[in-house]
Amino acid sequence: MAEGESKAAKIGCVAIFLSPLWAGGLWTLVQAIRTEQIAPAILGVCLFGAGAFPLYLVLISIRQQPQREAFYKDMRAIPAEWKPEWSSGRLQDQTVEAASVINAMTIFLAGISLVFGFLAFVTVRQGAWAGLVLLVVPLILAGFVIAKIRGSMRRKRFGKSELLLDETPAHVGETLRANLIVEKLRPEELAGKTFNFRVSSIRRRTWTERYHGSPTTRSDSTVLWAGSQDVLPVSAVLKEDGLWQPVALEIPKVQQATNDALENDKVYWQLEASASLPGIDYYSQFELPVFVR
Repeated sequence: MAEGESKAAKIGCVAIFLSPLWAGGLWTLVQAIRTEQIAPAILGVCLFGAGAFPLYLVLISIRQQPQREAFYKDMRAIPAEWKPEWSSGRLQDQTVEAASVINAMTIFLAGISLVFGFLAFVTVRQGAWAGLVLLVVPLILAGFVIAKIRGSMRRKRFGKSELLLDETPAHVGETLRANLIVEKLRPEELAGKTFNFRVSSIRRRTWTERYHGSPTTRSDSTVLWAGSQDVLPVSAVLKEDGLWQPVALEIPKVQQATNDALENDKVYWQLEASASLPGIDYYSQFELPVFVR
């Protein structure tokens, strides 16, 4: 399949998915201009913007793809520097990135919920109870709002989390040694508790196939290996930047190393840290650079 067809299909799918927003906003704006009403005009502009802005981001992403690919190709010679934080050995908690995605989706779904909620109100008022199906979008929005609140409470309580590697990168067949740094966690909060550290190797495959004549991108993930360890916080040390908890985990020799981020058949490693605590449980996740020495 030609690359141009794939890009056009991606843009078309996003445009269709967002059509309730940008089309509804455009229609509302036109009607407001005809009736010379300010409030509907403002609503129309907001809805159109909520539908057009994500489409604009997709266009920018497609336009910048060649530069991103060239950037990664230049970095292949030094695998441990594929990501800036890998070269420093101080890894950042990936749940923060997930929080950014949740925030964006919450804003996006809030815009869609206005349209679908209004349509559900109109259809139910006319006696068509099937219109209640349209409330599924506000229900999804409620789930994202709950996830956003939980994430915000966790970050407020524990602050920033980092993983400082003793050696960068980690190596297959050797011991991964690092320190988990939690900004606001204190030793007294861990009395009688344990940290659980889980290291896993994950294979993610992505491919494109045609479905009813249209190109569709599909992917799946498989855990190749996983190992975990419960650690008592007896060796935890409180420093200026937070609580330091040492961790050491063996990485088997027979496992695959991290491969190129451009590959459609990608292998990556991650470390998850968790602890059951009163109120809000602790959780963080880090992507590990694991290579063959």
